[in-house]
Amino acid sequence: MIREAFVQRVRAGDTRERLARRDAPLHVCRLPGGARAALAAALLEVNAPVVVVIAHGPGEAEAVQADLDFLLGVGISRYFPQRETLPYEDADPHVEIAGQRIDALAALLGGRTRLLVTTARALIERSPIPASEGFSLTLEVGEEIAHSALTKRLGAMGFERVHTVQELGEFAVRGGIVDVFPFGKDLPLRIELWGDEIASLRPFDLLSQRSVAELEEVEILPVDLDVDAALHEDRTERRSLLELLPEAALLLELRPGDTGERFRRLWEETVQGRQEAEGDHALDPDQLVLPPRAAEEQLSVLSRIHVAHGGSADGDPSDGGLDALLVEPPPAVERDMARLATLVGRARSAGERVLVLCDNDGQLERLEQILDERAGVELARYPTLAIGSLSGGFRLS
Repeated sequence: MIREAFVQRVRAGDTRERLARRDAPLHVCRLPGGARAALAAALLEVNAPVVVVIAHGPGEAEAVQADLDFLLGVGISRYFPQRETLPYEDADPHVEIAGQRIDALAALLGGRTRLLVTTARALIERSPIPASEGFSLTLEVGEEIAHSALTKRLGAMGFERVHTVQELGEFAVRGGIVDVFPFGKDLPLRIELWGDEIASLRPFDLLSQRSVAELEEVEILPVDLDVDAALHEDRTERRSLLELLPEAALLLELRPGDTGERFRRLWEETVQGRQEAEGDHALDPDQLVLPPRAAEEQLSVLSRIHVAHGGSADGDPSDGGLDALLVEPPPAVERDMARLATLVGRARSAGERVLVLCDNDGQLERLEQILDERAGVELARYPTLAIGSLSGGFRLS
C-alpha cells in the first residue's frame, strides 16, 4: 500500500526523463518518517541499476534501513555503514560493522541488491576490493580442500581462531571439524572434512552444539578486507563505494548541504592522522579516503535527488522538482484515542486511505476495540490496521 502509492507518484510525472539529463539534481520537499524509505523503494522503478540513499549519519541511515526492511522485506536492500574509527586510529574494527560493509559490497558487486543505504563518510572510505575472484569463500560438499589451506584462508579473511566458537568472526578447529561463524548467518557453520574432502556443511546451535540442517553449498564472506588483501595484494585495488557505483546509479541525498562538508572533514582528519602516525608503513591518505575534489567529480556525473531538510525543497520545485510528491507530517495524536478516531473519520470521509501500524497482535486487537467504541468510526470509515513498524508516519496528499 505505501510503496505502491509512491510508485504511482514517481511514474505520474516525467521523473525518469529529468533524471536522465543529469544536468542538475532534482529537488523534493522534506520527507517525514517512513516517506524517505518509501521514495527510495519507489525509485527502483525508474530503471536505475542502483539507488543509493545518503543519510546524514548512522542513526538516520539505520532508521531508513529498518523502514526498507519493513516495506520491501529483509535482504532486499543493504546497509553500508561507515567505519567506527578514523583512519590510522589504533583500534580493533567492530566485527558486525565490518561484516555489514562486506555484505553490502558483495551484494552490490554480485548483483544481489539494487538499493543501498549509507552515509557521506562511508561513501568515500576506501577498502581493498578484489579485482576479480577471491571476494568470498564458497564451499561445496564433495569439494576437495586441504585442512591447512582452509584454516589459513579463514585466518586471512580476518576470522579469529578460538577454542570454541561463540561470536561472529570466530573459527575453531577440532581434528577434521572446522567451526566458523560468518557474518550474515543466523547460526555458525560446522565444516566436516574427511581427508581433503568436504563431507558435510551443517549450521549448528551454539548452546546445544547440535546440527540443525544440512547444506550442499555455503558462501563465507571475509571479516576484514584489509587482512584478506595482504595475501592477494596483486589482485586488489583500494576503492570507495562511490567509485564502485555504475554511471547510471541514482543518489537520494537526505541532507545534500552536508555531503561536501563531510567529505572535506574526513579528508582533513585523515591527513592529520597520517602526520601523527608512526612509521613509514602507513598507507597514504588517498589510499584510505577518496580526496574531496575527486569525490565531488564522481558525484557530478551521477543522477541525484536532493531532499530538503526544512519545510520546502532547496531550489525551485517547478524547475526540476518532484512536485508530484506532496508529503506532509502526520497530524499529532500523542496517545489521544478520541483524537485518533476523529482524524481517521475525517480522512476516510474525504476518500483517503488510512493505515495504522501496530507492534503486535495484542496491540492491534486493542486498537480495534478502542476505535469500535469511539463514535464516528463506522465500518465504512474504518482504517486499515496492520502489524509493522516505521520510523515515523506521514501524509501523502
